[in-house]
Amino acid sequence: MIELEFAKIRALRIAGRDVTELRRGSVLMWAAPPQISLASGSGYGGSIYAASQPGGQWFADGVPIFGATAQTWTMTAGYEGAAIQYDLALSQQPVEISITSGAGFAGSVYRASRGGGQWYADGLPIPGARGQTYTMAIQYEGAAISYIAFAPPRSNIIQMLMPTDLPAALKEGWWDPKRGVQVTAGDAITAVPDGFGLRDLVQGTAANQPMRKLVGDMPVISFPADTGITYLSPTSALRAGYVFAVAQYGTGFEAVAGNGATLLGDGTNQRRMRVPGGFGNWQNASDRRNGGAASSSALPMPKALLSFEPYVNPSIDRLALWSLGWGQGNNWSWFGDVYEVLALASEPDEATRLMIEGCLAHRNGLAAQLPADHPYKTLGPRKQ
Repeated sequence: MIELEFAKIRALRIAGRDVTELRRGSVLMWAAPPQISLASGSGYGGSIYAASQPGGQWFADGVPIFGATAQTWTMTAGYEGAAIQYDLALSQQPVEISITSGAGFAGSVYRASRGGGQWYADGLPIPGARGQTYTMAIQYEGAAISYIAFAPPRSNIIQMLMPTDLPAALKEGWWDPKRGVQVTAGDAITAVPDGFGLRDLVQGTAANQPMRKLVGDMPVISFPADTGITYLSPTSALRAGYVFAVAQYGTGFEAVAGNGATLLGDGTNQRRMRVPGGFGNWQNASDRRNGGAASSSALPMPKALLSFEPYVNPSIDRLALWSLGWGQGNNWSWFGDVYEVLALASEPDEATRLMIEGCLAHRNGLAAQLPADHPYKTLGPRKQ
């Protein structure tokens, strides 16, 4: 700590930058704002964030991340897309708390002697309680209530772009088992929530439910066979004008489909993204593979990022119950694993397509497969 005579100082700059003024009595204390950066990874799940100074707290969208008080922090899927920052706790300035209304139980108002901090119950941050006052909630009655001041210096922000940042007019559905699925006791999938909150994928018939499987530590939607019918349907119709999917067919080495395989369809021959039995090409369709040029070649298909416009009979509407794995005549289901699916109302412009490719590739371990000149090959796209 550096102490200077307050009466003789009106402003303070260090290395050409203003520093935070923290007054206590006749002493001016300063601390340079911490900086955060990516120590490893692209910014999405599994990436390591590092702070320039120890002794602080990591925040996501302004809320403390429980237990994240080390100088480094590893991003998890639940915080992808949040604004990540790091604050230093200013223990040099003691904070007093008191009860200004009530007897201390539910409904009582607690007040801190200064703002810019976080309220805690038994040492754990109370979600959203970052004002100078806090109204006691019934579930925290009897807990040890405390307050830690987090004020400037606050770090820079790192926030990764996510599908939720797309324009509303494009959003049709985003289904990612990494962000949660509903399963039976036997790990059969009954529902995959829509990350846009528009329409979940569901399957209530046990015989038609795909399985949840772990590939490494990554949950996937697994279609165990190319016979019969295993699929997930949306709770309402969508257009599926353009689709991104991270998927694998079979073991990744098969050159032709066995019984035929439908990645996306409505149970008819009129709307589909399908590889016919005995063939290795998409039927009346093509895909971009890992951000490359479009091709009708589908197999072999090791784990890959696909983007495509599903086939629709030109004489009918595109609006339908586009379902994951629903083949014609309750047959020709998909065979293999699906890691993530993003359905859009129409084909995005090039800048948006590149952003989506970067996001999905990094989130699913496929960044190395992007073209060498892809703008997001090394780091994922950022919001700030």
